[in-house]
Amino acid sequence: MVTHNPETLPWVEKYRPHTLSGVKSHEPIIHAIKQMLSKGELPHMLLHGPPGTGKTTTIMAICKEIFGPSRYKSMILELNASDECGIDVVRERIKSFASTSKLFFPTLKKPTTSSTSPESSNPLDTSQTTIHPSLAEMKIVILDEADYLASNAQFALRRIMEKYSKHTRFFLMCNYVSKIIPAIQSRCARFRFKPLPVSSLRSVLDVVVKNESIRISPGGCEALLHQAEQDMRKMLNVLQSVSVFVCGDKKGEGEKEEEEEGEVTAEDVYRTSGVLSPTRTKVIYNSLLTAHSRYGSDAVVENKKMLEDLVFTESIAPSSLISALADITVGETGLPKGNKAKLLSEISNIELAIGGGGNVRIQLGALAGAYVLAGMIPK
Repeated sequence: MVTHNPETLPWVEKYRPHTLSGVKSHEPIIHAIKQMLSKGELPHMLLHGPPGTGKTTTIMAICKEIFGPSRYKSMILELNASDECGIDVVRERIKSFASTSKLFFPTLKKPTTSSTSPESSNPLDTSQTTIHPSLAEMKIVILDEADYLASNAQFALRRIMEKYSKHTRFFLMCNYVSKIIPAIQSRCARFRFKPLPVSSLRSVLDVVVKNESIRISPGGCEALLHQAEQDMRKMLNVLQSVSVFVCGDKKGEGEKEEEEEGEVTAEDVYRTSGVLSPTRTKVIYNSLLTAHSRYGSDAVVENKKMLEDLVFTESIAPSSLISALADITVGETGLPKGNKAKLLSEISNIELAIGGGGNVRIQLGALAGAYVLAGMIPK
């Protein structure tokens, strides 16, 4: 069995809980699943909600608690529908796995606590779950990003779920439940994972910062939580990236005294993430909106130059720039309601065009013009 050094793992994997007790937030869902496991009444499950909220972690924790480290890999089939979304995958790989049953199982006569890997030293894990012995006989198919599954493949999967439910369970995860056909939804226990509260993100952040010996300023902490947008995966990825940047860059340059070296600041977080800080976004917003009073007929040209410098010189992602400007615009009280409504409508069209593969320079020109018009319309 291949083992991995925890020090070389991405922090998303290093700090992924191995037990249900380690899953942050979603207490009613976790309680319901624990009750199912203890009673041996495990249905097909459909977990849906925004990314980074714990769907995959919950499913993996269930499987690891049921089977333990020795049988975990042999008892599950894990697929990602964004890579393998055709009907052939359902008919061949999934059906082949689901249709065969294991001949020998460990004899268990009473409920037992789960058995997690001794290699796991995740500080987020606490207690283990009581598992009904009948679940040791189940095989599990895990289908991540199931909303990418083609409709004909979903209809084929529906029949397989029904036919082999005696000894196989199907765990589906997706971001958009509306893309899952009703026939599959009705065969599953549905759980919606809401965006994680900031308190849950902060508790994990405190554990990781302490465990990795990272120094982070209060401003850096707030910037990181703001950047995460209630997404645990995003928070951990940004934190790992910025910690490498701070330790490798600041200490090498000797910019600070020894006791101050390596402290993560808000500026570090925004610079590493390639996004604008709220303060700078506000300055850019004001500059865009007042360009006509300063440049006259050249206002659109000057605005476009500024936006292109941000995207092509400072490597700010167009989607990130538009999102930041939209947030400022929504909260702005000095802009008349009519101007704001029209400006936000234009911003949404520009964002849609860029997301659909439109020319970025042309769309930045449209954005520059939209702000000039919003600033010119009489109040």
